[in-house]
Amino acid sequence: MNIKDFYEMFETKARSRGFDAVEMTYQRVVDFSTKVFRGEVDAYQLSEEAGLSLRGEYRGGIGYYYSELIDAGIIEEALEAMMKSAELMEVKEEFIPESDTVLSDEADYHPALGEIHYPSVMPKMVAMEEALKERDAAIGEVPYNLYALVEREMRIMNSRGMDLSQRFNLNYYVLSALAREGNRGKTAMDFKVSNQPDLFEDQSFTLGIAREARDLLAARPVPSGKIPVLLNNKVAAQFLGGFAGLFSAEMVDKDLSLLKGRLGEKIGAGILNLLDDPTEEKALIHRQFDDEGTLTRRQKLVEAGVLKAYLHNSKTGRKMGMSPGGNGLREGIKSQLGISPTNFFIEPGNRSLEAMIADVEYGLLITQIQALHSGLNAVSGDFSLPAQGYLIREGKIQGSVDQITISSNIMAVFNQISDIGEDLYFHIPNGMGSVGSPSLLIEGISVAGE
Repeated sequence: MNIKDFYEMFETKARSRGFDAVEMTYQRVVDFSTKVFRGEVDAYQLSEEAGLSLRGEYRGGIGYYYSELIDAGIIEEALEAMMKSAELMEVKEEFIPESDTVLSDEADYHPALGEIHYPSVMPKMVAMEEALKERDAAIGEVPYNLYALVEREMRIMNSRGMDLSQRFNLNYYVLSALAREGNRGKTAMDFKVSNQPDLFEDQSFTLGIAREARDLLAARPVPSGKIPVLLNNKVAAQFLGGFAGLFSAEMVDKDLSLLKGRLGEKIGAGILNLLDDPTEEKALIHRQFDDEGTLTRRQKLVEAGVLKAYLHNSKTGRKMGMSPGGNGLREGIKSQLGISPTNFFIEPGNRSLEAMIADVEYGLLITQIQALHSGLNAVSGDFSLPAQGYLIREGKIQGSVDQITISSNIMAVFNQISDIGEDLYFHIPNGMGSVGSPSLLIEGISVAGE
């Protein structure tokens, strides 16, 4: 059934049953992924899920109903359920907003991705595996070869004038190489994210993975100590993403953020500016509204090292007397309302990675980190992460490094940023946007090596 026709029928019947206002949120998600191993398809998954959330204000309360079936036959059942559940919640806690905003956004939907014939992807992945092995005789295995394509569609309509819709898609590719020399084996991995079907055409992609895997065969740990560490942009984006929740007003309210009570205080180096910007050109998703229907906006969370704002949804905004910035997120159609950044990133500087390396007398360039889920505590801010990369001496790369662990606290990292690159990169997005960073030079991170 056409979603607009369904909503109009739902609203008409709701009004006849005495509802003061109603709202419908529709979501549709298509996920395709496949893995190749040793020239054969190792996994293949295609899923499509759609559903809707209905809510309505009725006799001083607000009620809910969820369904994966979009059919006129569910409307009476939905209204009955909403009337009963409305007795349990007061409108003052939650309400259906007034809005005259009508928009339909498909700027981030790319027809070329929508036309991909899924089976055509696997031969390209096999070819990438073969190309990677041909790069270096030491590469005998490609442990990870994953391709994924994601499409999201959403629409929010209510009886107070709101009609918002958006559709977007993107694809990403993750590839690794295992190089061996005698009994020694080392793995390098990289990933690409794009809104175009060109992930298999970049020869430098396999070249970089093969070179790093080969380099790691000669890698050694460095002496333990506190030394300058240069995080390349991909590592910095992954790392920053692990601490994005610190800026959530919900986490602040629950005493689960180090940033509670620190608005207006210095929390980082003077060169640190951290933004949440749904319009950032280099990002792949540009949400104009959040999962509540609040219009998104550019927000400077940290300016010149000073904490300026938290991320809010409507609930935390009302509680703290702040205007929501369009950061309301529901993980699924039945999920409770949470908070997520849109495009959350450190503002880039004007220095190339090469220039940053040239200024380091002695330090490390980190190109991979592991154990983000277990080695990073987003509440305390502490982290201890296995890492690998390259040794820098007198401004030059002097060899590869592994079997090290980098440790510190995110607040110390923010305050010890001494240089910021120009190479802003965004990691694989979620439903609201993505986390990004340029390369970052951090003074004095603890490194555990030999």
